[in-house]
Amino acid sequence: MEDLTSQLKEFSKKHYLDFKLFQIKQIKKNFRRKKIITYGKNEYFFEINNNDKKNFFPYFEAKKDLSDLENWILSISKTQEQHFNIVKDLEKSKEDRSNFKKKYNCL
Repeated sequence: MEDLTSQLKEFSKKHYLDFKLFQIKQIKKNFRRKKIITYGKNEYFFEINNNDKKNFFPYFEAKKDLSDLENWILSISKTQEQHFNIVKDLEKSKEDRSNFKKKYNCL
């Protein structure tokens, strides 16, 4: 568990994420054990089973030299980067809005 925490600290620093938003939960159902790592308000998750099967969201691409955990963290970083690129400044988008209104005859 401590190893996992240290990996999360290292990867979050490397990919510019807030370590405080990571949560590690252990779930026991019958004889199965799972570790679930969440980031943010349960938006992103990484599940580790005893069988070492990994299930995680989001996932973009696997880089050969990175572990599954680091690929997941990199995917979160890319998702947030895209989110910030979508939002525009009001002054910069004023011309786009004006063109849209002219094109569709809006008031």
